[in-house]
Amino acid sequence: LEISRKDNKVIFSQKPMLSDEDFAKFTSKFKPDEKVVVNVVNVAPFGLFVTLPVKDGDVLLEGFIHISEVSWEKTAELGHLFTVGQQIEAVVIKFDAETKKVQLSIKRLVKDPFEEIMTAYPVDKKVSGEVLSVDDSGVTVTLDEGVEGFIKKEKIPPTTTYTVGQQITVTVSEYDKRRHK
Repeated sequence: LEISRKDNKVIFSQKPMLSDEDFAKFTSKFKPDEKVVVNVVNVAPFGLFVTLPVKDGDVLLEGFIHISEVSWEKTAELGHLFTVGQQIEAVVIKFDAETKKVQLSIKRLVKDPFEEIMTAYPVDKKVSGEVLSVDDSGVTVTLDEGVEGFIKKEKIPPTTTYTVGQQITVTVSEYDKRRHK
């Protein structure tokens, strides 16, 4: 699989390799955004390794679900959510010909909940919240269960100070949809 003369290292695998032609043939059976049922073969701290329902002899089509694609909420530990051998539903994101893996997502099976938050908290709306934390970059405010806002340091008047637990009224100024903030 890999040779490094510099490190005097050769990496082998007992797992049969998937040829470029086989990968193209297997992946032609799927389309991006298609739902599939996959089997978990390994749970790692950074994601799930899975197999898709395509097999040719001993060769399986492998997939990967990055931890950021497991849930819309923050997920720190996958070991308590998934087990080896478990069948789960996922959505095909893309095909990675270099690694010969299919990139998948679980969270994309459901609508992004941040869109509802953006509707509930439109720009220029005044809302009340509780100061969750104060640091050098700004103030984090809890607006509702699971909804937090952030006041950048530059937006805080120099004479204003906040304390954790303080109730304040703020105005929604902008969103970062990509980062869910």
